[in-house]
Amino acid sequence: MNTDRGRSSVPTLTLKIANSGLARRPSGDRRRTFNDPFTLKEAAGAFLSDELFAHVSQRRDLSVAISSNTLSRLTAWRGALCKLLDAIVLGVKPNPADLEIINSVARRVRRVKCLTSTMSVEETVLTEDPVARLSALCIDELSRCDYRRLKKCARQECAMYFYDLTRSRSARWHAEDPCGWRSRDERRRSV
Repeated sequence: MNTDRGRSSVPTLTLKIANSGLARRPSGDRRRTFNDPFTLKEAAGAFLSDELFAHVSQRRDLSVAISSNTLSRLTAWRGALCKLLDAIVLGVKPNPADLEIINSVARRVRRVKCLTSTMSVEETVLTEDPVARLSALCIDELSRCDYRRLKKCARQECAMYFYDLTRSRSARWHAEDPCGWRSRDERRRSV
């Protein structure tokens, strides 16, 4: 994984997928909300269409059809991805079984590299399997990020993954609002 700060990038898609299965309590709300896009085939198809075709300029007629089998594979793959991120955050070696789930899905992908008019290389991921495409994109993101900046929110009730963009890599919460405020408020009340 890349640790060169000048060339690292934020693994946005990876974090969005890992956090998609977590309950949230937005600022100002008293109750947690749970909106997992991988519980229903239609919601998963809409989520994958948005994420997999985000870079395509003309998105008409681009949709992902999800079967029950694909939905269960997607859920298992996301679980392995979360366990991998947990291992990275804790600084321990990932479980080989979780790596195998992620890598075996990504092996189904074919990649094509082409030159653009500016003489840069453009790589396209080709596959009909949305889980394989998602896995390949997340592996690409993780290979370009500084893994030391991957963290889990320090607020115990939250547990969202985030990428620490501070210079000193000292961020504790995924967001100041609500987790930073709530943590300081809880600490102040306990004193």
